[in-house]
Amino acid sequence: MTSLPPTPAEGQPRWITVQTEGPVRKAEPTKLRVTGHPRIREFVDPDGQFNNWDGYWVVLIGEAVTEPAAGASWWRFEGETETVTLEIHLIRAGLPGAPAFAEVLVEPGRDISKRIVLADGIEHLPGKAQDEAALTAMKAWRAIEGFLRVRRPAGSYDYENEEEYARAIWSEIYDKPDRARALDRASEDVIAGWLGISAPGLPRYRARFGIGIRDIRRRRVRRPNS
Repeated sequence: MTSLPPTPAEGQPRWITVQTEGPVRKAEPTKLRVTGHPRIREFVDPDGQFNNWDGYWVVLIGEAVTEPAAGASWWRFEGETETVTLEIHLIRAGLPGAPAFAEVLVEPGRDISKRIVLADGIEHLPGKAQDEAALTAMKAWRAIEGFLRVRRPAGSYDYENEEEYARAIWSEIYDKPDRARALDRASEDVIAGWLGISAPGLPRYRARFGIGIRDIRRRRVRRPNS
């Protein structure tokens, strides 16, 4: 099982964990417990945002921020006296007592990495039971992906012409080594976040300028003359 983030040193992020009290029940309000926040200990999900996890337990781990970084996934919850914006770094979800659960690691500005975590001793189960446990855990991935949001950066705007769009692709992706290396596995939401637009904007710019997500991934975009 993947370890939780380490206890932070002075000046480092303060990790907050939000977890369901037992499995989510779609017909009932979801009670959530909080650790790592100085004032909020528990609250009830008011909008049914956890309903897609019906039957699963859920754990969110992240950092409380004023504004999420561009390309970061985030979630906002409210205590009695304040609202907290959580920049999400890790989500886990699984069925109670199951020998496997889903885990999603979120790196701000990068793609979302997914895996199935197997409990100790699962190798002693029959092969069919192991497969069923993994498939059940995989179903939680869809709920996690629907839950995550990537924030559009402040000050984002529409590109007015092909040259301006191509220049942004070079300056914000190709010329940044970390992003260029992650480009092949980055999700459309993350790539759009790098460019300061929302994911639905990508096909719109393809129609306007002839530059689609495949062109960006395969580095077919020519560098504009400076």
